[in-house]
Amino acid sequence: MNGKKHKTPSRMRYENNNPVFSVRMPKAWHDKLNKHLKDTGQSRKDFLGIALGIKAENYEHKFVQWYDMGYNKGYQFGRDKGLDEGREKWALKCYCCYCGAPLYIGPNSNAHTIILEYFKEHPTVCCPGCSKE
Repeated sequence: MNGKKHKTPSRMRYENNNPVFSVRMPKAWHDKLNKHLKDTGQSRKDFLGIALGIKAENYEHKFVQWYDMGYNKGYQFGRDKGLDEGREKWALKCYCCYCGAPLYIGPNSNAHTIILEYFKEHPTVCCPGCSKE
């Protein structure tokens, strides 16, 4: 039996009402289209609908999306800048004995814990009001 595959009536109606559209294009066009779709957050269906004038562009969604993209970039920049400033101001800074590059030892890191344990075992520096002098 080499008959056609049986399709249900609902499947046949769906395929008749929603035909598949495909097109061959150069790779450069394909890459540019995908970049545009990613940047705008559109689907291929939305893009085609807007191009044909069937669907209106959702400018409010675009504004929110672009605002969020800019906000996140600005937020990340500010966060990175704050972390760098905090590291410069509060981290322990020493230099590599081989190459002389600066090493930053952050609070609660393994190296920081080792240094604190060393100072507890070998008290060499005390505060001015300390009674252990």
